[in-house]
Order: sequence, then structure tokens, then C-alpha cells
Amino acid sequence: MIRRFRSICIIVSASALICLSGSVHAEGGGPAGAAGYFANRSAGELAALDRGEIITGKIADWKRMSLGAEGGEADRLRARIADLKPNYIIEFLAEIPAGGGELERLAAALGRVQDYLSMVYHSPRYDKDFPLFDKMVVESRRSGPGGEVIESSQHMQPFEDFEARYEYSLSGDTLSFDSENKSELRYSGFSAVRPGRMTWSILARRSEGRLYFYGIGAMQAFDAFGAVRDRLEPSFMGRVEAFMGYMWGKTKG
Repeated sequence: MIRRFRSICIIVSASALICLSGSVHAEGGGPAGAAGYFANRSAGELAALDRGEIITGKIADWKRMSLGAEGGEADRLRARIADLKPNYIIEFLAEIPAGGGELERLAAALGRVQDYLSMVYHSPRYDKDFPLFDKMVVESRRSGPGGEVIESSQHMQPFEDFEARYEYSLSGDTLSFDSENKSELRYSGFSAVRPGRMTWSILARRSEGRLYFYGIGAMQAFDAFGAVRDRLEPSFMGRVEAFMGYMWGKTKG
């Protein structure tokens, strides 16, 4: 699915998921355009990314991840998703010309967790906008290599209150971000996601005058053997896309 978003508001108000590009690039060097940073996508889709369009969608298997970069943080992210064994995966791909300051603005936005309360997502079930989070309490924060580790208690529909960890790191021209649930996520009275089995991650890189942004949300959830998947999947997808769209918008100032 390829969409040309007119504004960050439209990104945040849409629900969708992702698939990506085709070609492999060593993270230590500079990617040769979208074809070097993304994988498992057609030439037309790579060209759309080069034009500034966003590609978002769901994939069925982590082996089809659209991250083409190799080494360092890219390998660590793939290993993390593989270990999760997710049955829900959504990707968010984008790139723009880099004029400077994009990663620094993104790092600052990721650290302002109280601002997460301003994010909204569009529910296809009810055809209206809702807050992505309606509770966000920072329980602790400490400095980490090039960033911070933040733990919070929060609420995100359709789940009950849960605890989460956010970690971001900016090193040179690469920014990595990871989040995970520290407590179980309960949905409609049953345990849907065990601790550590839901993650939202970003790997962004500035290279050769371009900014490449790869976002992924993955979750291993119990959905009553598919009985509640029709409700759980669009809810999860819409929230991941809203978060990634919001953060992508912050790279532009």
C-alpha cells in the first residue's frame, strides 16, 4: 500500500500496515538510495520512497521485514523481532532529503513521553479519532548511551493499564528506539500479551544527504485462536501507524 500523505494529521488519522523494499546494504557504509536501506519492495515502491511517499502495511512473517541495512543496530533489530515470534507485524517506511537536525529532533521527541498523550489514531471500527494514550506516568528515567531509558505506567485502548519501557540512542548518524511492555496486556478480561512480547521500534539513518526511517511494531498476542483478530489487528495496526507517523513528522521540525 502506498500513500501520499498531505500532512502529519492525515498520517495519524489513518489505519494501515506495511511491507518494504529490495536490496541489502551494509550499515557501516552509506545506502544507495531507498534500494540500499530497504528490502523486499519493487522498483516502483522504492522510487515512491525516493519521491517522499510513505509505505506502510502489515507483513505475515518477520523474515519479510523491509529493513535492508545490515550490521550493528539493524542486525540487533531483526534478531529482536525474530525472537518475539510475532503474529502481528506492521512496518512504516519513509525517507526525505536531510538538511540537518532531523535525528536530533526525533531523539528529543522520543524523550518527551508526556507528549505522547497528544497523539491520536483513527478507529476504522467507529470512524472517529481517539487518543493513542490517555494515561502516561513516568516512573523512572535514566541516561543511556546517547539517550535515555524511560519506564512508565500507561493506558492504551483496548488494553487495561500496563507498564512499559522506552529506550532511544543517537550515535553519529544513526538513531535507534525500542519500546516494550513490561507487564502483561489484558484485553476484554483475558491476558492478550505476555510481558516483553510487544515492541515498537525505529531505526533511522542519515546518509549521503538523505534521511531513512524504518519503523516496526510487532506483537505476539493471544487472540482466542483468531476469534478477536478482526478487532485486535486493526486496533494494533492503527496505533503503531499513528505513533510512527507522529515521530516521522517530528524529523521535519
